[in-house]
Amino acid sequence: MWSVDKKHGQGTYWRCEMKKLRREYTGDWFEDKKHGRGTFFYKNNDRYDGYWVNGMPQGEGRMIYANENIYEGQWHEAKRNGYGVLTKRNGDHFEGHWVNDLREGQGSYFYHDKNKLFVGEWVADQPKAGVYTEVEDENAEQRPERPHF
Repeated sequence: MWSVDKKHGQGTYWRCEMKKLRREYTGDWFEDKKHGRGTFFYKNNDRYDGYWVNGMPQGEGRMIYANENIYEGQWHEAKRNGYGVLTKRNGDHFEGHWVNDLREGQGSYFYHDKNKLFVGEWVADQPKAGVYTEVEDENAEQRPERPHF
């Protein structure tokens, strides 16, 4: 949809690359900027699905990275900010707070290969103070090597 020669409403934007069309964005537009709910397909095969404000991811959203890691949570000006959950392809799992794309504040990290859990404080993406515990898993034999995506 268009209004006064600007993308406005719902629509899909296609980009021409090497004589082929590649879908780049599908969703809501406001005065030529991504605004509202939409999905952006990055050139490196990452994909963001969520809310946009003035052309940047903002609010609730999910990023599926090309390496199959998944982040679901809060965004502010295209960075992970607020509460979010990162699930890695290898089975590791972080739940907690983010500031400018770094883990910051309270959070828990499950180390899949070690079957251990860290719960505590994070500073600049590093665990600083907390408790490591071994996770008791009665069904360890049935646990898959890594999640299936």
